[in-house]
Amino acid sequence: MSTTASAGGFIVTYGGIRYRVRADETLLAAFQRQGAAIAFSCEQGSCRLCIQRCAEGTVPAEARRDLDAALIEKGYFLPCLCRPTGDMTVEASRLEDFCFNAVVVEKRRLAPDVMRLLLEPVLEVAYRAGQFVNVVRPDGLARSYSLASVYGDDPYLELHVQRLPGGVVSPWLCDEIREGDELKLQGPLGDSFYVPAEPERPLVLLGSGTGIAPLYGIAKDALRQKHAGPIYLFHVATERRGLYLHEDLTRLGKRSRLEYRAYAQASDPSDPSVGHVADKAALADTVFAEVPNIRAARIHVAGQRRLVERCRRLARDHDVAPARLLTDSFDSGVLDQDRGPLGRP
Repeated sequence: MSTTASAGGFIVTYGGIRYRVRADETLLAAFQRQGAAIAFSCEQGSCRLCIQRCAEGTVPAEARRDLDAALIEKGYFLPCLCRPTGDMTVEASRLEDFCFNAVVVEKRRLAPDVMRLLLEPVLEVAYRAGQFVNVVRPDGLARSYSLASVYGDDPYLELHVQRLPGGVVSPWLCDEIREGDELKLQGPLGDSFYVPAEPERPLVLLGSGTGIAPLYGIAKDALRQKHAGPIYLFHVATERRGLYLHEDLTRLGKRSRLEYRAYAQASDPSDPSVGHVADKAALADTVFAEVPNIRAARIHVAGQRRLVERCRRLARDHDVAPARLLTDSFDSGVLDQDRGPLGRP
């Protein structure tokens, strides 16, 4: 590894991509400037959300400020406090290094098959709305659930768990876990979250079923941070009762800049606030046809795989930059698979 700054600073390799770090900036600032998907919040070393691991190179002492000795020994540091003194190779945090316990504070049914869990971590846990955690059963089996809460605003982690017949974790969470019980979690993880660096860019959020959970969090976070561009939120379900946040989102839309629209396959003529689509994946066609200047938007999609795939195809057709399409597919084709983003069973 080089210890002499080349013209323009040092080179830091992350995820196989080489990033140039200027002499006057932190590693986090360099990552942001060059488009790396790194979660962050305070940018001052307090929240620890940006924590990464150094595989090669030297980490300045300041970048390890107040970290536990066990994490320091494994190479962890805070990019927001790191001004490299030489070239580095940086790797993402390892899941097994970040387990924590949380107490179930409240369980409340949001729909016949959807349960809301409010969890209080035993220790402070920083995250970005829209990320996910893995819930780990005592036998080691884990499933991913997205966060609907907003760090700094909401006192608890909020999960929306759909009880799937034949599921292996969701029935346990919905039927067996009680208020006061303690759960083991891993994370937070994921790069689908609000980016405050682009306040003027249109923000488009579309989801099916419990895919609304992370989008709800992202929308609240964008409003909290006074996003200046338009914010569109679309939710689709098989039936009207599957739109379990409809009233909350309608109220939020009336008192904010959020434009919320709801759709169902089985339409109800008595409820003009809910539109009709032939199938959930068709929501993508509606969104790409109706949202102005969608080519410039940052788009988050969560839910049914067919919806996600159709959004990917339409995004290509509309020349949406790949980095501005963030997706979580909630079904894997495995019959006993609980809902969790694609690739994270």
